Amino acid sequence: EEAASLTITRTTVSGNTASQDGGGIYNDEGVVALTTVSILTNTAAGDGGGLYNASAGQITITNGMFDDNSADRDGGAIANFGISLSLDGTIIRDSIAVRNGGGLFNDQEEGTVSLLNTSFLNNEAVSGGAIYNQELGDITLDLSGLLNNTASANGGAIFNTADATVTVQRTTVDGNSA
Repeated sequence: EEAASLTITRTTVSGNTASQDGGGIYNDEGVVALTTVSILTNTAAGDGGGLYNASAGQITITNGMFDDNSADRDGGAIANFGISLSLDGTIIRDSIAVRNGGGLFNDQEEGTVSLLNTSFLNNEAVSGGAIYNQELGDITLDLSGLLNNTASANGGAIFNTADATVTVQRTTVDGNSA
């Protein structure tokens, strides 16, 4: 069975609310391409205030903007449980998770997350102000910035659990606090 596909270009997704996950967009095993898309002021009672990527989902975001999204659990802007998440030239700012991953919550059994030319600014969570990575999550940050993010407990910029991997190169990590 072929996966469903969704392509969104030059669009704003704002002011939406989910009683569970994915306040702005919920991807359930599909292939999603977002180009020059703003995901703003969305809320989820569960995970992924702006965007939720489920199990076998694959998402590519180019020149995106996530601003002022919130989740009552994990992933204020983005919650990723999918096999592929790629962000290039994207800004994730001013988003809040009540639990973990103010900007990005990553919980993968397989697959990778690629963050290129991506900035996490002023996000908040209990752990992982910008990024929370767990299970077998595999994140690569390149030419990116993690600036002024806050965790009330651990990992102002990044919280990474025992079996997860984060590779950081040519990236600025500054002004974060826990």
